[in-house]
Amino acid sequence: MKRSNHSGIFSPHFPFSPARPRVFYGWVIAAVGTIGIICSIPGQTMGVSVFTDHLIESLRISRTSISTAYLIGTIASGLLVTPMGRSLDRNGIRKGAVAAGFGMFLALTLLSQVDRIAAFFAFGSQGSWNLVARFIAVTIGFFLLRFFGQGLMTLASRNMIAKWFDLFRGRVSAVSGIIVSFGFSSAPLALNSLINCAGWRGAWLLLSLLSGAFFILLAWLFFRDNPEECGLKMDGGRTVKPGARVNRDNQVVRSFTKREVMRTYSFWVYNIGLSFQAFFITGFTFNLLSVAEDLNIPEAHILRVFLPASVLTVFVSLFIGWLIDRTRIKYSFLTFCFGLGLFPASLYFASGAFALGGFMVGLAICGGSFAPVMGTVWARFYGREALGAISGFNMASMVIASALGPIVFSLSYDYLGSYHAAIGLGFIAPIIFFIAGIFADNPQLKLQQAEEGMGNV
Repeated sequence: MKRSNHSGIFSPHFPFSPARPRVFYGWVIAAVGTIGIICSIPGQTMGVSVFTDHLIESLRISRTSISTAYLIGTIASGLLVTPMGRSLDRNGIRKGAVAAGFGMFLALTLLSQVDRIAAFFAFGSQGSWNLVARFIAVTIGFFLLRFFGQGLMTLASRNMIAKWFDLFRGRVSAVSGIIVSFGFSSAPLALNSLINCAGWRGAWLLLSLLSGAFFILLAWLFFRDNPEECGLKMDGGRTVKPGARVNRDNQVVRSFTKREVMRTYSFWVYNIGLSFQAFFITGFTFNLLSVAEDLNIPEAHILRVFLPASVLTVFVSLFIGWLIDRTRIKYSFLTFCFGLGLFPASLYFASGAFALGGFMVGLAICGGSFAPVMGTVWARFYGREALGAISGFNMASMVIASALGPIVFSLSYDYLGSYHAAIGLGFIAPIIFFIAGIFADNPQLKLQQAEEGMGNV
């Protein structure tokens, strides 16, 4: 990893040097990176959903129109995530995070006044142009919110954590994922309470201060791109103890370019597998109560599953984080695929307590494996030099997949009369990913073998 070429207010040693504290600064990075992901909540689906009805009422547009605007904004932001990742590689994570904070401040402020902005540009028209102005205004707001929140803020925070750890990357990603999961789970209730206290406009303005102004200060003060630019080493210089078992899957021979990565089989297996999770989970939860009715499962019963599943997710995540640091990551990916397929298969084939039990266990295994695998795989397989471009492409894939999930579920119900086709896809695809994952090895292993072969010549 190259030394920093940043200067002035973005110098890694301004306003303080991370090398000075006695405690390894990577632990600070893990904490502020996790806070950064939580600050992206207003740009995530669960953070937007509680404002939907208020937007429909204020803008006087249909639910279909607001959903279409959200879809367009999400896909448009997803298409720009890959070049955004390359920008993080060139300009550094700290600058990118500060830019994300400014973008979130702008997006949330705009959305808090979106009906008034639309009315201004409608020029007093009460005809079709008035409706078009309202649709364009909210679409632009959604695009900015998704691009800077779900995209740039999340990507910068997650990549920064990955760059500071090697031996502990799996465990740090797991703990960060647990905290983020609880933050995301509690967001709808907390945001709804905020709306009840301050109104929907006031809630978004307050969030613009938290996810915008506060995050700008947090990112500028504490974010650093990598340990080397600060005169430090990954894991605080910790290495494998002499005589201890070495995890060869955790040894990086060299970094790959994005073009090289795109030609590897393993990248596409992991990228499509992780993106399918975003596709299916979003589609399923978006239509959750309707799916429960279609499967003859009482609403109260399916809603009760999520709390024990979230508790079980904590233990799964800690175990997977430990497993990743000690073994080949593909074993954790295969576990992820098993969980991803188990919960739709349980709903499709079983009934009653068996269906809900399988759903709960599968959801916990899938959810608990997701953050450690995604937070570890790209840096371990391909190094850190092009991490922004690689993870940016993966993020773009997941964003677009999450936008398409609800549509596929809706088409299954509207045209085939039930959700069985969508749920069937949910357990067939993970079987394919599981088989493909058996052969998706870490490309660094081949490079290690080549080096050993040259050494024996």
